[in-house]
Amino acid sequence: MTESVGDLLPGMRRMGLNRRATAAQIDLTYGAGYSESTGDVHAFPTTGMPARNAYQLIHDSLKFDGDPALNCATFLTTWMEPEAEKLIVENLGKNRVDIDEYEATERVHRRCLAHLHDLWNGTPGQEATGTVTVGSSEGIMLGGLAMKWRWRQRMQAQGKDTSRPNIVFGANAQVALEKTARYFDMEARLVPVSDKSRY
Repeated sequence: MTESVGDLLPGMRRMGLNRRATAAQIDLTYGAGYSESTGDVHAFPTTGMPARNAYQLIHDSLKFDGDPALNCATFLTTWMEPEAEKLIVENLGKNRVDIDEYEATERVHRRCLAHLHDLWNGTPGQEATGTVTVGSSEGIMLGGLAMKWRWRQRMQAQGKDTSRPNIVFGANAQVALEKTARYFDMEARLVPVSDKSRY
């Protein structure tokens, strides 16, 4: 169990569900079909529970999350074709980093990089450089780190100081850019975004 069923109370009351219910009443309702009693949710359980029960508990507790489709600030895909979801499920057991064992997956990866290389007008015939990431923040940080190393190499070749790198981006940019600057010791130079600045 990932959390006490009693921890669901704030979410239930926020949604107007069973405002008078107590944690004990809810625990009794959920616990009636389980052999495991609700105890310290941060302690590793001494016994297991049927997969169906574990699924139901976690599934229900996640209902109090916001709806991703209504999150206008999300940086991910909230809908995809069933065929795409099926491909994801079919390949969950693969460790994509192990390219020797999963050569076909690596070929698909390289094709995706080639598509982006072509989309962004990369030099024809040149091998695309890049990698897949779990999310946009990781991609931005890896890109920022790569830019920092290339900048440092260029500055060193010119005999210039490499102690004060900076990165310029709009004040409305993805928050991961600010984190990239903070985590990798770069000065963030924000460009104001307004009607006056015309950005």
